[in-house]
Amino acid sequence: MLFDTSSRPAIVLEELAVTFAGMYMKDPPLMLMQVTEFACGGFVVGVTWNHALADGAGMAQFLQAVGELARGLPSPTVLPVRWDYSLPELPPAIISLLAQLMVSCKPYDCASSYFTVPMSFINRVKAEFSHKAPAAPPCSLFEVVVAAVWQCRARATKSSDADMDDPVSLEFTANVRKQAQAKPGYYGNCFSLQTAVATRGEVANGDVVKLVQLVKDAKGRILYTFQMDGASSHGSQGRAGQLVKDTLYVSSWWNLGFDDVDFGSGSAARVMYNTDRKAMPTCILCGRKDKDGVGVMAFCVAEEHTEAFHAELGRLA
Repeated sequence: MLFDTSSRPAIVLEELAVTFAGMYMKDPPLMLMQVTEFACGGFVVGVTWNHALADGAGMAQFLQAVGELARGLPSPTVLPVRWDYSLPELPPAIISLLAQLMVSCKPYDCASSYFTVPMSFINRVKAEFSHKAPAAPPCSLFEVVVAAVWQCRARATKSSDADMDDPVSLEFTANVRKQAQAKPGYYGNCFSLQTAVATRGEVANGDVVKLVQLVKDAKGRILYTFQMDGASSHGSQGRAGQLVKDTLYVSSWWNLGFDDVDFGSGSAARVMYNTDRKAMPTCILCGRKDKDGVGVMAFCVAEEHTEAFHAELGRLA
């Protein structure tokens, strides 16, 4: 996760953060941090952490605390809570599942993309959704953006011999601190994975409004995270081997607090994501919303599909 003071990165992300790559040690550090200062006065803070230490919300809380201390506050506004025995057991062990994927899956040879989903497209889909389902609650920015990227990827990666009836899925993380009644300041892992499933043909060739509804339905199941058994609430147990080519994994950083970190010169101009080992097609929502649209980082298509993927994104209007 990176903070910078420019509209686009001036140097490659790999040079802006210390990573665990090549660090063959018995007890690797839980977190690494690098600060890069520029002659113009801007700077980048690059943070690499072991996910067993904290999830995204927890790391954002930590960086906000560092910023408060850097600005002269005597102590963090939110005191950290590591062990919260009131938390129910997350169904299932999500961190174990993700760790299994990262270790067991072959590296996914994909290209890095940073793009903007235009507000004109988002507003049009929201209007269409409200028109087709006037009694339903309006769809969200998250639901539209995720549905759009899912469809663009499906269109860009389908081949002439692809079976349009094959199932494909979408996995996205959801912060469940509210549902788990976690105490303020809890920074450990407290999220679930939600799943939406459709056929390849439905995703690639169907109405994007229907895909928005699938994402909305998956979000609706967050309420039942602690009321159902792990297999039914999560939907991914036992499918780890499939979560590579036919699944798009999405993580949203929009409301975690990274954008609010202030080390003394204002909040972050841009938040970015990078990983050494890309084990699955991934999309990270980490761009601010503005009048033009919202920024997205993606590692979700192979090099040979990059041009087609960008062409599909370019048709969003």
